Amino acid sequence: MAIAILLTSSQVFAQLDTTLTITNTGRVGIGTTNPIQNLEVKDNVSTGNIGISINSTAGNPQIRLLDNGTTKGAMTWIRSLNSLTFNEGTTDLLTLKSGKVGIGTTTPGQLLHVAGGTIEVYPATDGENGIRIRSADQSRNFVLDYNNNGTIRIGDNGGVMRLSSTFGVESRDFNGTWRPMIASSFDVQSSRHIKQDILHLRSGDETSWLTQIMQLKPATYRYAWESESEKKTLGFIAEELPDVIRSDDGRGVNLYALSTATVAALQAFYREYLEERLQSESVPPEMLRQLQEDNRSLSQRVSELEAIVKSLGSERRNVDANSMSELH
Repeated sequence: MAIAILLTSSQVFAQLDTTLTITNTGRVGIGTTNPIQNLEVKDNVSTGNIGISINSTAGNPQIRLLDNGTTKGAMTWIRSLNSLTFNEGTTDLLTLKSGKVGIGTTTPGQLLHVAGGTIEVYPATDGENGIRIRSADQSRNFVLDYNNNGTIRIGDNGGVMRLSSTFGVESRDFNGTWRPMIASSFDVQSSRHIKQDILHLRSGDETSWLTQIMQLKPATYRYAWESESEKKTLGFIAEELPDVIRSDDGRGVNLYALSTATVAALQAFYREYLEERLQSESVPPEMLRQLQEDNRSLSQRVSELEAIVKSLGSERRNVDANSMSELH
C-alpha cells in the first residue's frame, strides 16, 4: 500500500491507492478522486453496498450537525435505552425503538406514540384530511376526518356519525342517509336482524315487572357540580334500580330497558283489571246453564238444517241428470 502526494498547478491532493482523496479545497473523497462535497463516499462496484459505519464500544455513537460551533441537530444511538434518537439542539424529537416511533418521548409504548403536543393533518387534493385505520384485510376502515364543508366525520367505511355546521350531530341510518340526532326523534336501533336469543315475556314475567315498577322510587336531586340556585332534576338513583335497568357500569339508567319494563307492567295491570271486571260482572250460574243448554239446542238444529240442505242438493243434481238424459 502506498501514499502518493501529487502537486499540480491547480490542486494539491493526497491519494491512498486511489481510494482516499483529499483536495486542496478541503474535500475528502472515498472511492472518487473528484469529491463534490466536503465528504463524498462512492462505490464503483455496481453490485456492492455502500455506507458509513460508526462503531463505539462504550458511550453513545452520534452524528452531530453544528452551526458555527453550536449543535443544531444530532442522530444518537442511546445505548441504555436501545433506541435511535433524533435531536433538535438538545431536545429529543424523534425516537425509534423496537419498531416503534416516539415523538416527544424516548420510550414509545405503541407503534406511534405522540407525547406533549398535537398532531396536525393537512388536507389532501380532495379537500378532506384525517386519520384512517384499516382492518388487516383492508375491508373495513375507522375514519376521523374533516372536510372543507366544516363537517367532522367519525366511524366505519364512510362514517356512522358526523358533526355538521348545519344540523349539529347527525347519524347514518341503514339506508346510508344522514339524519339529525335530535331529542324529539332519537331512536334506539331495535331491528330483529341485529338481535339474537330473543325471548318474549310471559304473563308471569309481566306481573313481576308490575311489582318491580311499583317499587321504584322517583326522586328529585341536583348533580354534585350544581349549586342550590339551579333547578332540581326528576329521575332515579341508579343504585336503587334493578340490574337490568341499570347501565353496564351500574352508574346510569338504561332508558330503553326502563320503558320496556314499564310497558310490561302496564300490560300486567290491564290484564288484572279485565279479570277483576269479568268477575264482578259474571253471569249467574242458573242463567249460564240455561245459555249453555240453548247453545247446544241451537247447534243441534243447525246440524239438522245442514243435513236437509245437503239432501236437497243431492236430489237436485239427480233431477238435472235425468233431464239431460231425456234430452239426448
